[in-house]
Amino acid sequence: PAAPPPSLPAPQPAQVIKANPVPPPKPVPKAVPWEIPAIQCYEPPDGVFYAQMGPTGGKQGYSAITGHVGWGISWYINGLLIPEINVIRGRKYTFVVEGGSNPDVPARYHPFYITNDPVGGYFHKTDKEKEGIEIYAGVRRTRTGELTPTGVGRLCNWTPDSSGPEADDFPSFGAYQRSLTLVCEEGNPGVVSWIPDRNTPNTVYYQCFTHRH
Repeated sequence: PAAPPPSLPAPQPAQVIKANPVPPPKPVPKAVPWEIPAIQCYEPPDGVFYAQMGPTGGKQGYSAITGHVGWGISWYINGLLIPEINVIRGRKYTFVVEGGSNPDVPARYHPFYITNDPVGGYFHKTDKEKEGIEIYAGVRRTRTGELTPTGVGRLCNWTPDSSGPEADDFPSFGAYQRSLTLVCEEGNPGVVSWIPDRNTPNTVYYQCFTHRH
């Protein structure tokens, strides 16, 4: 799948962590994407990221950024729609995950994990599809050897104003983002901690464990 432009050089050996979708069966009409700023090294200073859900942002949003059709919702990191995140090897990062905690409602259940796989949806992969896939954070192995997600918490959703303009009417993501309201369910967030090291690839991806984005 099409990837966003490469990030700017970092002051130290750095990596880019980003979301990337599985190609859909049909191409997306060309549209000028909103400019979503990448999260730079040492931002935020405490290394804490909030991973929440939100809308894909119409024709200037997810589909234009990635080149593929989204299925209605996307990850928002610190309020930004699927931004690239530049990270430093050896530094600890904490993802506060608010993507839903009820596996019985798949449309509202989005466990967060970090992987070398640009497709996501590890839960639904065949053994053959899992070959070569590494997961760096967001899962634990059970006594039976199964991988179970740990990046699970209450659902927080950036919600559009039902009486406001359509996403396509906003000239920029910033204007669109200011029209959204963060709505959270009761409960606690999940927490995923991650320290990229020398064995971590230069580019990894944040994904949903149960959906191929």
